Amino acid sequence: MEAHKLETLKEKISQLEDEISELKEKIKQKAIEQADIIAKTQARFFLSKLFIPFFEGVCDVNGVTLEDGIKDLIDKNITLDNILKENMDKTQELMKQPEFRIIYSVVAPISEKPPEWISEKSETIIEVMDEIRPELATIIREHENGHTWFSQSLLGIRNLIFPPNYSIL
Repeated sequence: MEAHKLETLKEKISQLEDEISELKEKIKQKAIEQADIIAKTQARFFLSKLFIPFFEGVCDVNGVTLEDGIKDLIDKNITLDNILKENMDKTQELMKQPEFRIIYSVVAPISEKPPEWISEKSETIIEVMDEIRPELATIIREHENGHTWFSQSLLGIRNLIFPPNYSIL
């Protein structure tokens, strides 16, 4: 009789351990989904408030369409941070705007991420760009240097906003 009770308890413990494992996996999946939602929300904000309007302005000044401007910048390997550095007076003025402070707070978590992480996450931003401006996402994806150019632009912006020895503490 005691052996039967012991065996029953072992089975129940095993079932509970299995259920705990399943719950842990569900929690992990939910956390991944939530992180993805947050990343896409941040990407949408970055694209709609900084990246796209900035490039629209650059292209307007140069009298070209946004699509042609992006292609030309990729061809010449002129990244967003290089344009910002060439126009530091305007960049500093931009960085003082209330909208930029919001952008700053959104991108602050990436201040200490390694370049590989930014390159990996650039694909998430391109996916969001697909929803906002699919023609731009297509140009970046289809150009042989598009992904590299975009990743370098993101890394350069990060380094401009948060210089290498910057600490958020």
